[in-house]
Parts: sequence; C-alpha cells; structure tokens
Amino acid sequence: MIAQSPFLFGRDSEVETFALALTKCAHDRRRSLLVIRGASGVGKTAFLSRACQIAEQGGWGVFRSACYSGEKNVPNAILQRLLDQHRASISNAAHPYLSGLERDLELANSRSYRFAQAFARLFEAVLSDSPCMLAIDDAHWLDAESVSTLREISRTCYGSQLIIVTTERMGIEAPRLDLLDASVLVLEPLHIQASRQLVTHLWPVANETVVAAIIDRSLSLPFDIIALCEQARAEFASETGAIADTSDNIVRESVIGLTHIERAILQLCSVVREPIDSRLLSRVLADPDSVERFLMMSGSRYLQTEGHFSKFRHARIAAAVRSTIDRPSTLRRAVLGAYRPIASLDVAELSAVAALADDAGDEATEFEALCRLGHLAFEERAFESAAAAYRRAAAIMAPKLTDYFPFYNEFSIALRLSGRWEEAQRVLERAVQEGLGRNLLGVGELAAALVWLIRLEKDRDVARAQYCRLEPQIINPSDRHALLAIGAHLACEAQDLDSLEVVRSEVCHIGEPQPPYATVIMGCGKASLFARQGKFEEAWASLDEARCNATGPSQETSVDCFSRHVEVRQHGCLGFDMRVTRMLKRDQIRTYDELPQAVALYARELAVIVDFSRGRWAAAQAHLDPGELSDIRPCRARTLLLAMGAAIAALSLDCSALAELIEDELRSCFRRDLWQRAMPLGFWWAASIARERPSDAAAFVEPLCRHLARTDDATAFSFPIAPVLYAARLGDRPLLEKLVKVIPREASPWHAAQSTFARGFAYSALGDAASARRDLMASEADFRKLGATFFAACAAKVLGICDTSQNRMLTTLQIDLEPVFLNAHSSSTRRRDPTGIPTLREREVAELVADGYSNRGIADRLTISERTVEVHISNLFNKLNIGSRTQVVRWVLDESSVPARAAG
Repeated sequence: MIAQSPFLFGRDSEVETFALALTKCAHDRRRSLLVIRGASGVGKTAFLSRACQIAEQGGWGVFRSACYSGEKNVPNAILQRLLDQHRASISNAAHPYLSGLERDLELANSRSYRFAQAFARLFEAVLSDSPCMLAIDDAHWLDAESVSTLREISRTCYGSQLIIVTTERMGIEAPRLDLLDASVLVLEPLHIQASRQLVTHLWPVANETVVAAIIDRSLSLPFDIIALCEQARAEFASETGAIADTSDNIVRESVIGLTHIERAILQLCSVVREPIDSRLLSRVLADPDSVERFLMMSGSRYLQTEGHFSKFRHARIAAAVRSTIDRPSTLRRAVLGAYRPIASLDVAELSAVAALADDAGDEATEFEALCRLGHLAFEERAFESAAAAYRRAAAIMAPKLTDYFPFYNEFSIALRLSGRWEEAQRVLERAVQEGLGRNLLGVGELAAALVWLIRLEKDRDVARAQYCRLEPQIINPSDRHALLAIGAHLACEAQDLDSLEVVRSEVCHIGEPQPPYATVIMGCGKASLFARQGKFEEAWASLDEARCNATGPSQETSVDCFSRHVEVRQHGCLGFDMRVTRMLKRDQIRTYDELPQAVALYARELAVIVDFSRGRWAAAQAHLDPGELSDIRPCRARTLLLAMGAAIAALSLDCSALAELIEDELRSCFRRDLWQRAMPLGFWWAASIARERPSDAAAFVEPLCRHLARTDDATAFSFPIAPVLYAARLGDRPLLEKLVKVIPREASPWHAAQSTFARGFAYSALGDAASARRDLMASEADFRKLGATFFAACAAKVLGICDTSQNRMLTTLQIDLEPVFLNAHSSSTRRRDPTGIPTLREREVAELVADGYSNRGIADRLTISERTVEVHISNLFNKLNIGSRTQVVRWVLDESSVPARAAG
C-alpha cells in the first residue's frame, strides 16, 4: 500500500528495504546504521517519516529530530533536541530511566561532556527494555560531540536492538558513525512511470502534454514535480508554455509578490543559518510585531516554526529566496551587527556569527567568533568542537601576538584529548617554528607541549631528540623553565641521573622561580623516578606539589594519571581500588566514561590490566571489542589495549578475534619506528602464535630484541613474562639466557614482582631449579600481597603448589604454561598408573585438543557440555601426569606414531 505522502510515490522497493533492515536488526540483535542518501528534493525527509511510522507500528521506540547547518559547531545540539522532543514521554512512561540523571541532563550549555554521558546512559536504559530507532534528518550537519556520543552508544549497546537511520544530502560530506553493520540506501529520481503516477495523483485531469512537460522540467525529483504540478493546476495550465521552467521560479515569483516587509523577513531568513531565531529577526528589523504576524499567517508556506525557531520547509526554497536578494552581503552585515558584542554570545550564537561572516567574506569577524567559540567549547570540555573551531580559525589568519600562546595551547590540547595526535603534533611544530621566528613569549610552553606529545604518542628517545634540537633555541628564562622541565621528566623516566643533574644545574643557573607549568611537569617526572626507586613518600610529595600548581583540565589530568601509576606500582591491584575510591570521594568523576577520549582510553587500559591480573578475563575482554578498537584512531593507548588482548590469547592459546587488528598494529608501529610501543604487543602476540606460525612469530620479535635492555616506559605497565614465554615456547635458549640478564631488578613492588616472576619462569625453562624456585616463591608471595591473584596462581602452577582455588581459576581460563617444571627431572622416571588409562571419550577429547579446538568447540563437536569437557581434560592431566594442553597434543602424536614405529 502506497503511503499518503506524495513524496513516497515509487518508493515501494526502498520502503521494503528499510523494513527488511529493521527486521534483521531485531532478529540478529545487533546495532545497525542505515544511511538514506540523495539529492535535494528527492524525498529523504518524507522517507524518514515513513520509516519512523513503520518502526512505531512494529513496537520500536523512535527518537527523531533534525540537524541544522547553524548548529554544526554547537556541542550536543542534536542530543539536546532529541531529549527536548521526547522528554515528556520519557518522564511519564519511564521515569525510572531519568533517576540520577536529571541534574546532568540540564547541563547542555555548561558541561557538555556530562550532558552527553547522561544522555547516553538514559538511552541505554531505554534500550535495555525495548528496541529503539534513532532517526536523524540532515545528518551532514551533525556536531562532533553528538557524533562521539552516538558512537559511544552504538559501542556500549552491542547486542541490543538498535538501528540508527540518517538522511544525508548528496555532495555534502557527512561525519561517519562507524558502525559495523552499516548500509546506504540511495534515493534516485523517480522512474518515468512513478513520476507520471505522481502527477496524475496530484492533478487527475491534466492532459498528456502538461504531464510530460512537468516530468521533463522536474528532472523526476518529487519536490519539483509537486511544486510544478501545484502551480500548473492553480493556473489551469493546458500547454507546455504555461509550465514554469523550474520550481525555483515558482518560489521566486511568489516571494517577489509579497509585501516589502514580508519579503524582507523571508530574505533575512534565507541568509541566516538554520535554525532561524525569530528574536534575531526582530532585532535586525526592529519590528517584532511584523515578524510575529508573518510567521503566523504567511510563513507556513515557506517555513516550519517551533517556538522561537524556524527552518525552511525545504533547502530548495531557501535557495530560491536568496536568489531574489540584490546584495546579500549587505543583509548579512546587518545581521552581524545585531550580534555585537561577540564576547557576550553563547556557543550557538557564535556558531551562527561565524557562518554569517564566512558567507559575507568578513574574515576578521569570522576569526574572532571562531576563537571565542573554540574557547567556550574547550571550557565545556567539548574538545571535538573546540578543535574544529580552532582549525577553521587557523586556516583564516594567525592569532595576535597576545593571543598566540593561548590559541595554540588550547588548540593542541583539544586535538590531543580528542585523539588527533598527528594533527596536534603538526599544529605544535608549526606554532613553535613560527614563534621562534618571531621571538614570541610563551613559545617555551608550546615547545614543551610538543616534546611531551611526542613522548606520549611515539617514543621517549624520539622526544629526547626533539628536546635536544629545541633546547638551544629557547632563550627567554620562563620559556626555558618550561622546556627544561620536560628534559628533567625524560631523564627521570630513563633513570638517567647524569642528564637529570645537567637539567637541575641549568634550572639553578636561570635564577628565577619555576612557573606552575614547569613545576607540574617536573613533579610528575620526579614522582616516576621515586616510584621506580621504591621511594613512595617522596613520590607522593612530588605529586602533591604538582597538583597544587596544576592549572586547567589538561594538567590536572596529567597529575591524576601519574598518581594512578604510583598507586598501582606501590599497591598493585589493591592500589587501583584505592585510587578509584579516592577519586569518588573527591567527586572528580563518577565514571571513566566522563573523561575525554584520550584519558578514557588510558583509564580503560589500567582497568583491563587490573582485571587481567586478577583473572577477571571476561571483564577485561569486555573492553576489547574488535569493532570498538578498530574505530579508535591509532594511538599508544590502543596499542596497549591490543597488547592485553594478545596476552589473553598467548596464555590461553585461544584464537584471538583481534588477530588481524593486532598484526596491522604491529606493522604500523614498525613502519613508524615505534619499537618501545610495540614491545609488549609484539612479544605477547609472538608467544601466542609461536607454535603454529614460528617463522611469523620470529619476524615480529626480531626487530624488538635489540630493545630488550631499554628502560620501560614510565607511563605503561610492561610484562617481562611475555618475551620469556615466547622464548620458552620456541626453545630459544640463547634468548632465555639473555632475558635472565636484562630483566630489570625493580624497587617498586608491582614491577619487582613481575620481574621476579619472569626470571623464575626463565630459570625454570632453562632447567635451573634452585634459581627458579627462589624467584617463583618470592613472586608468588608478592603477587598475593598486591592482589594480583592470577599471577600468583601462575607462579604457584609453575612451582607445583597450586591450591584448589588457583587450580580452578587456571582451569577456567584454560591457561597453558609450558616451562620445564621444577619436578620435570623426575617425571621421566615416573610410571603412569596402569589403571589410569584414558577412556574412549577422553581419547576423543584429546584428539580434538590436538586439532586445535577450544573447550567450547569440543563441546559443540561432541554434543556435550563445556563443563563435561573440562572434566575430561582434567582426567587426562591426572592420568597422563601432565599439566598443559600442549602436552596433551604431544601425547596424541606419540600415541599415533606407535603403530608406525612397530611396523618399522
């Protein structure tokens, strides 16, 4: 049945395609994205309306709204509108969903990140009870913060019945939502037969000549067909010459026929980016009564109005109205005058001013508005929007000398906190070189920021090289303080006391007090050094000094990140709990989701490490969704998250769903010479594939081996067991002997336990039972104190002293550790119990283990429960006197070779 809207004539197949997509989403319970794309006038909005009707009839909850060109730089604009339009139904029908979120949902104009996270939590709560559809018209105008939140919703709602349907206009680049299940439905102009049906539906008595003329001049676009048909019918046209050339001509003629004030209002609307604020129209025209009367009586033919805001019924109408203006720039300047002064405007108004100034060619006003917009967005922690505003401003002109440092400082921080590391580096490099060339005050902090960014994103040695290039060029005392602080920080991380002393001497030579920025950087560096030395009182004192001098969210976040590191170095997994508790007490944040992307990734990385070390692998893997990680721009945090996925694969010898992503990441790191960043990922993954693909494993490890003796990254938690596990699985005795020598002897409890465990494992593989027992016993005790129950169980396993709970954990996680066990010398002489012969079913299980099946795969193959498989494997271990799945494989191979040997 054809829908009532004439815009849907000839769209039966497209409507059916949407209905099938909706059914598939409901059946598969996977979030999906459908993009409806087409030219202006093709009927995208009408199609979206029909899609919403179909969803509502099917019992879906529908959230629908539209984006506007004037709000592309307004943080969370579409989220706010979705909430406003549906607040009444949510409040009445689902009040519990709002519980605890009311305050944050009122923060759209002051704390955008809090509002965005509250909206995401609200939507997730609604989605947990019913399937939902998000319908967004004109998605090419989506603001960056809303895009980020929609991506977050799509990631966290994996497995739910969620479909996002958007419309996009051809020729305008739209932001990507990056969902796995995404498809595009292109609306083409109507076929001739559908166009003919539409004309005869609108005007049944039209003769064939007129019908053909309307179809020809409309180019089969529904909007043009409807406009031309209505005009021809109103004028009783009977021949081709009576048909207007285009629908634009019809609108143009109707506008010219309006009164002077009505035409002025409509023309004014056409030069203002939507949504059009009627209060602005009144200010410009100084005649609020006329504006009100026009919107009530005549405006509905051209505009759709809701409250104080209006939009043209179609973009083609706005374009036709603009074509009636003799001097559009004069009108735009009049509107810009009504917005003065810029300092008093909010984000939405500043976005409108920037757009108007762009249209009018007023670069000075556009630059001023964009700078103000970027600063306000930065203060609201809407970093994507702030970066976009500063990027546009930088393309127009350079900032004034007095604004140079604040401009590039906020610009680069916004880029970094929104995950755009490479762009941030380019911006800082350009700003530093220009600042040095102009001898600008403040260039030292920009230079320090550049070195620090390289340190975080790339490598300490690369950052050190950049520092050495810049240090002789920075002369101003306060600027030197900032850069020297970074030099001291790098020296502290490398535990290079000689270089640290050189920097201290330079600082004393300056003879001026350190500025706050330098104090923060120096304090964090000293805390890192003291923590490595086990001097935790000094480390906390350094962090307290840094926190007292921190100004702004970026510095506060840096101090907090280093504090978390020190807490975990000192107290292990228990320190992670302590850190979260302290943050909650201070009410800084309530969840990590409220942090900007770069910091949220770091916080997630730390949570994954702790869950991994406690044996809570399901919780850890929940943060390692392949689709989500592939959406994240390449950065250090993503590499380390992938390393944890590789660690789980290596220790359980399970096929990782992250395999393709991991190997792509490693190749990318190697191309960019990021050896230290690739170290944990490379060795964990090599250990995972060592048996099945030994040559590939060796290829991943070979370029990393020359960096084994390098001091660990101070902002990461490395696991020296990874290269030991790789070497043990390949039987690489020279590498094991090298590792025993280069594994550092750390003073901090966390790293000391990890290093001691790795050395003990290596000694065990080398057959040095006494050294192995000494180190493994020490690490097992230390891991218990640190709350790292998984590593404590692993050390106990190698020692052969696992208790019941540790055995249960390792069996559940299907851990495969294959060192040369301490009691291996006696295992060769120990005879099997003749009554302990594997049953037929146990042999079947053993053969499937040898074929590479997981417990779940074996259960499916034999049509038994996974728990039964675990029992069979446990029986095999006991009967065969073995301790790993690899030894099961060897037993199967030995058994299968017996007939061959006998025959020989």
